[in-house]
Amino acid sequence: MPDQGQERTEEATPKRREDARKRGQFARSNELPGAIALLAGTLGLRIAGPGIWTALTLLVQNDLARVYRADLTPNDAVLLISQGMLAIVLAVAPVFGALALGGLAAGLLQTGLLLSPAALTPKFDKVNPLTGFKRLFSANTGFELFKVIVRLVILGAVISGVMSGMSAQLSTLASVGVMGAPGVIGNLAQGCITQVALAGGILAVVDFGYQRWHFNRELRMSRQEVRDEMRQSEGDPQIRARIRRLQRQRAKQRMMQEVPKATVILANPTHFAVALRYTSGEMRAPIVVAKGQDYVAQQIKALARLHNVPIVEQPALARAIFASVPIGREIPTQFYRAVAEVLAVLYQLRRRW
Repeated sequence: MPDQGQERTEEATPKRREDARKRGQFARSNELPGAIALLAGTLGLRIAGPGIWTALTLLVQNDLARVYRADLTPNDAVLLISQGMLAIVLAVAPVFGALALGGLAAGLLQTGLLLSPAALTPKFDKVNPLTGFKRLFSANTGFELFKVIVRLVILGAVISGVMSGMSAQLSTLASVGVMGAPGVIGNLAQGCITQVALAGGILAVVDFGYQRWHFNRELRMSRQEVRDEMRQSEGDPQIRARIRRLQRQRAKQRMMQEVPKATVILANPTHFAVALRYTSGEMRAPIVVAKGQDYVAQQIKALARLHNVPIVEQPALARAIFASVPIGREIPTQFYRAVAEVLAVLYQLRRRW
């Protein structure tokens, strides 16, 4: 529910859009399936039209020849009718197939492959007479009525223009004769249907664009709704901060457990401490096992003294390794020489002891 006094100024989040799809809510134009189906059917008629005309012509010619047979029995008549019906169905099947595929494609274009159980669940408020009465006189119903009127006016203007342009072609019917008249009439009808389908398709595309805009506007959220959704999906900010604090504490504990195993601690007097471990013959280069600044640096050095890990004051080297080498990584080659000198001094001191 939007908060009172807050405007919906934020675009819908992906989660809100997905929830709306699950409820069967999406941008949808009622005009688009019919328009695309009509365009597809018109295209199918244009492609299959000559074949349909030929099939129907042969059907009429053959059936008329068989109807006037003197030996025609009732069974023959039934068979004749059945064969004629089948021939008609097969002849017009491409057109109806194109209509069905067009409608299906329009549905998939708008909704995709969506199966929403929530959309199939009966909603009793839709059969409530009071709710239906309010919906009948809503602004949305008025806009839909306006669209119907505009569509009728535009389609009427298109049909009127097409019909006025056909007057010259209709005048040629007298010259083509009986056999040529169906072809002329068929071409005129096909041209009229094509232009009406194109006009309807353009209107449907415009309506679909409006429906998308209106749907996105209805899905907008207030800033409080966005914050609430983030809190629900990602958790309370205070809980997340506490989790991060615990994670840092555990990481620090694991790091401090490695200090007694270190070979040397590089430090400056107060601010930085870096613990290195190196085992000759087992490691390619020294590894940073712990590092810290200020208070943590003092803890590292105190733990090192407790476990007799040598501490070497190397301020510049300690700062450089602290800034560039993560914990658990080998030191880069540019530090090999300086660290090797420190380790060499330590090995010499150990041999003396």
